[in-house]
Amino acid sequence: MDIATKVGWANEVRVWGLLATAIIGAISWAAALTHSRWQSELSAENAKIAQAKERASNEKIARLVARSDDARAKLAIAEEGIAKANESAAQANARAAEAQLALEKLKAPRLLSDEQMSRLVEKLKKFGGTKFDAAAIPGDPEAIIFLSHITATLERAGWVWVDWAAPEGQLSLTYSFHGKPAIGQLGFFGVALQIKPAHNVVLSGPADALGLALVAEGVEATLDVVDNVSVPNAETVHVIVGKKRQ
Repeated sequence: MDIATKVGWANEVRVWGLLATAIIGAISWAAALTHSRWQSELSAENAKIAQAKERASNEKIARLVARSDDARAKLAIAEEGIAKANESAAQANARAAEAQLALEKLKAPRLLSDEQMSRLVEKLKKFGGTKFDAAAIPGDPEAIIFLSHITATLERAGWVWVDWAAPEGQLSLTYSFHGKPAIGQLGFFGVALQIKPAHNVVLSGPADALGLALVAEGVEATLDVVDNVSVPNAETVHVIVGKKRQ
């Protein structure tokens, strides 16, 4: 092979080498471009996935927060209901206690404590010398015992206890207790104080004072100016104890 032929072959080989290099370069560039595009797409997809996960997480958190808020609201309502129920129960217990106390007070016998008697004496002793007689409803021991408290107080205040009887000796039903004036058998409810109209001017002062003093101590008492034929004495304050009102 002559030199010219060899040179031709060499040039042809060089051309084919350059062409191959160019083709390989083009392929490499295309591969790199494709890889870059795929990388970008992958990054975008990963970003979308991350965003989707974040949105899902936020939505889940929001749902959990909403459920928690709803649970707290329901708990608050329940606690409020319990508080109201407890308050209602406390009020009911208080009312029941008041009712029980009132019932016990109704059932308890009437009496005058030493302190009450002392207060009554202080109010009534300025009317010392006032005559009074006494009566109690028949068949009621509680009324008789309470009457004894009142008569003892009046005697301590200097009032004069006389028999439940007419000076002329008119017959009347009485209780007799040793060493004490006769007690009439008469009464309705509470304590009734009576004076006759003919002696109203003289006896209204002490009778009013006695009635007001008893009321101040929580005793049911009334005062009547009446010419009661069932009450024999005239110049006395009539103290009549009836049943305790239930």
